[in-house]
Amino acid sequence: MTIFTKLAAAIFASADSAGNPREVDNGDAVVWGTEVERLLSSGGFKTINAAGPFSGRSAYNNQPKDFVYLSTDGDGATTSLAVGFIKKSNTSGDWSVAVPWQGIQGPQGENFTPNTTGLLAGRSAFDGEAEGFSYLATDNGNLYFRQGGSGWSAGVPFGKGDQGDDGWAPLLAVATDGTRRVLQVVDWTGGEGTKPTTLGYIGATGIVSLIANGVDIRGATGATGSTGSTGTPGSDGAKWFSGSGAPSGGTGANGDYYLQLVAGGGGAVGDVWLKAGGSWSINGNIRGVAGAAIGGLLTTRGDLAVQGASTAQRLALGVSGYALKSDGTDVVWAPSREVLTANRTYYVRTDGSDTNSGLANTSGGAFLTIAKALQVASALDGSIYNVQITVGSGAWTVPVVLPQFVGSGQWTLMGDTATPSNVVISTGTAGACIRANAINSVWRVRGLKLQCGTGRNGIEVGGGSSLQYGEIDFGACGTAHLYAYSGSTLTAIQSTTISGSALIHWFISGSSKLTDAGWTITLTGTPAFANAFIQTDSASVCAVNNNTFVGSATGVRYSVTTNAVVGVNGGGASYLPGSIAGSVSTGGQYA
Repeated sequence: MTIFTKLAAAIFASADSAGNPREVDNGDAVVWGTEVERLLSSGGFKTINAAGPFSGRSAYNNQPKDFVYLSTDGDGATTSLAVGFIKKSNTSGDWSVAVPWQGIQGPQGENFTPNTTGLLAGRSAFDGEAEGFSYLATDNGNLYFRQGGSGWSAGVPFGKGDQGDDGWAPLLAVATDGTRRVLQVVDWTGGEGTKPTTLGYIGATGIVSLIANGVDIRGATGATGSTGSTGTPGSDGAKWFSGSGAPSGGTGANGDYYLQLVAGGGGAVGDVWLKAGGSWSINGNIRGVAGAAIGGLLTTRGDLAVQGASTAQRLALGVSGYALKSDGTDVVWAPSREVLTANRTYYVRTDGSDTNSGLANTSGGAFLTIAKALQVASALDGSIYNVQITVGSGAWTVPVVLPQFVGSGQWTLMGDTATPSNVVISTGTAGACIRANAINSVWRVRGLKLQCGTGRNGIEVGGGSSLQYGEIDFGACGTAHLYAYSGSTLTAIQSTTISGSALIHWFISGSSKLTDAGWTITLTGTPAFANAFIQTDSASVCAVNNNTFVGSATGVRYSVTTNAVVGVNGGGASYLPGSIAGSVSTGGQYA
């Protein structure tokens, strides 16, 4: 038996695969024709005895001559199309070469389009159409064909699958972000199947994780409405009269009052008369009890004269540095602000105590917590002098919230500017390492290493606050190393180091401002920034030009949207650290 391994279409084709004219190979044609003639004369083509993957052919190695095995996944080497193998003899494993079983794929058929569509009830309007005319009933999804004089065929389901699960609807709440109001997805309801787990805030492109990227649902203030019409004049109210002696019967009307200024006529000075039923009668007196004479009453420092008292009332003098203040229920002596006459430094150490004065850099003089030092310092009137809180070496785990202060001097939270990693603020998920919100005092933060957990920022300023920073070592942070929002300002005053990853290094949002230009920024360990090295939006302005970047990072270089501006002074698209090109959209500028 001759085994042919070429398809007839390939043997007798007038052109090759590249479209070039070709002649039929006589040898191939003779072999193909001889084998077809043999198969026809012997009673037809071979019947497939077994089928399966190529790896299953060996199970039939001992079958007799002419046993046919169809390999559905090819010959295990040159093709994955279906091929046949025929036992050439009774010898085990004596298989023929692969015989192609699957022809060349034909051209794609035309798409079927019904002649017309409509409700099933409207099908009768087309009863006169020719045989083969098709009608798709949109209310039941079935397709019908005209069958000549016998009417319409039975309905055939067409293009309509089983009804899917009900979708899930978000449960929304209104969240507050300063003066903005943002819709928050707090849960999902009403659906079937697996409930979605995505929560967050409704942003311009979908659900976002940061409230600052949510869309403000409060519109602009509407125009003032027009003035309403003048109301109907009210009835006359009671009138007041006054005079010497009692009022006469002809004075005033019912409901009016009269104040008597001179005694007489049955009344005294200060009597108030009310007219009712056409007559006047005394209704009360507005004159108080006569007070005692104060001549000679006040004899000692601190004495007060009180009306109605026969002796002086003594007011305690208090102590130096105290003033009269309200405690909510009474007037009490309380400490007044100390007014500085020189610069002041408070110390914080891991071996200090919050019962100390904080004025000496010793275990017996320093505070134990940064919060205590901030509380004491914020109670001062700094006048024109500088105030510094010096934090000693160690790890501090409580988030630092910078308070408002009084004074025009420079107020600084100071660590170790030579080796910032000696003074570590590591807050986990408790909050931002350092935060200033809605204060108009400008703090400086220097010489610290900052690191925090998921959803938290190294330095965070909001509500129009401003903060200056320098000699900071930014470790790993859950969201951003530096975050400014709601019209706030961040300014670098010295070079910085980046030793840990974050989603974003500079995150400047909501018409805020960043100036970090002309410094050296050292990156160690190739930190990664999944969102962007700098991300800014909503008309924020960032000046980050003329910096020297030492080291490298991975992630997106920049993301500038919604009319925000990043100034790099011609630094170019690869100026900022990262491994992925930055992007600019919706009016953003990078130049």
